[in-house]
Order: sequence, then structure tokens, then C-alpha cells
Amino acid sequence: MRRVMQENRRMLIASLVVFAGISLALFRLTHISGVFNVRATTWSMNDFLGGVYYPVVAFLSGENPYDTERFLALYPVIEPFPLYLPAVLLVHLPIGLLPAQVTSIAYFVLTIALTFLLVFVCLSLNKIKITIADVLFIGGLLLLSRPGHGNLLLG
Repeated sequence: MRRVMQENRRMLIASLVVFAGISLALFRLTHISGVFNVRATTWSMNDFLGGVYYPVVAFLSGENPYDTERFLALYPVIEPFPLYLPAVLLVHLPIGLLPAQVTSIAYFVLTIALTFLLVFVCLSLNKIKITIADVLFIGGLLLLSRPGHGNLLLG
């Protein structure tokens, strides 16, 4: 009985950490954050949009995403498409078939899922006993960290 309560407490704490990590990122994305004197992000998903989504959209429409001047003129991006290999465009091809907002949300959710997968893989590679509470707790801490938060918001 005591062990079950202890496990439930660990799961509750882990869930709260995950909730805090995701909530902080979503809070930064909204304009409500300005009410509390916290800057809302104007740069959210810039890396995703400029390095993945719009280059694929350009490629699918027959444009050359490597043509910097034309690319910047046609698409709402801040920086030109980096000199990635053309295989990047092929790998991300399905992303360009959906609207920008839908793919940004999907990429946001995928980043969260991959964060927890990373925790799971790291624990298993180190031969540490894996519990759902541990994966959630460590994943939540990663989302709350500065690099994890930045990765989630930049895409």
C-alpha cells in the first residue's frame, strides 16, 4: 500500500513538471504573456519555418530555395535557407504539403515526443531501470531547461 502511494506521488510530481514545461512554452507563444510583462516570442518557430518548411514549399512550387534574394522576397522568413544538402528537402517533403500553422503545431508536438524518447533511450543505454515517472520527470526537466525551452520554441 505504501509503495503504491509513493509511486502515485512520483507520478504526480513528474506530471506537474511536464505540465510546467509545456505550459511555460505555450505561455511564451501567446500574447497573454504581455499582460504579465513577459515578452511574447516573435521568433518562435523561426528555425523551423526558415530552415525546413518554407524551403520545402519553395521546392514543391518549383522555386530554388538556395536563391537567397528570391527566397527572401517570396516567403515570410528572416534568414535565407542555410546551405543544407538537398536531401533535407526530400526528407521533409511531406511537411510542405500542409499549411504552416498546422505543421508548426505538429512539429511542436513531435519535439515534445522526441524529448521523452531521448530520455527513454538515454536511460536504457545506461542500463537504468526505466519507469514512466522517471521518463516524465526527466523529460519535464529538459523542457524546463533553457536549451530544451529554446529547442521547443525555435523548432
